[in-house]
Amino acid sequence: MTTAERLFETVRRLPEPLTLELLDFAEFLERKHQTQADHEYAEARQRALSLMATGYDLGGKGISDREELHER
Repeated sequence: MTTAERLFETVRRLPEPLTLELLDFAEFLERKHQTQADHEYAEARQRALSLMATGYDLGGKGISDREELHER
C-alpha cells in the first residue's frame, strides 16, 4: 500500500472537522514547498544574470567581446 493510499484510508476514518484540519495543513505544506522552490529559482536566476552581466562564463574566464563568445 502506498503512502497516499494509507493516508486516504486514515482520512476516511476521521470525523469531518479533523479532515478539514488535515486539508488545511496539507495545503499549507504545498504553499510552503512552492514558496521555497520559487525562492531557489529566483536565486539561481539572479546568479545567472550576474554572470552574464559581468561577462564571465561558468569556467571563470572573461569574455571580452561577442566574437570571443561565439568562438567558445
